[in-house]
Amino acid sequence: MLSSFGVPGLIITVMAITGLVFLLKRIFKKNNQSVIDQKE
Repeated sequence: MLSSFGVPGLIITVMAITGLVFLLKRIFKKNNQSVIDQKE
């Protein structure tokens, strides 16, 4: 599948995945803090 996109498609895919991971980490940190507060 990736070979059909070529190099530009691969770069865009990597950037998109990196952006999603970055956003998920920020959201997870906020949720994780609230979960820890609730447990205590």
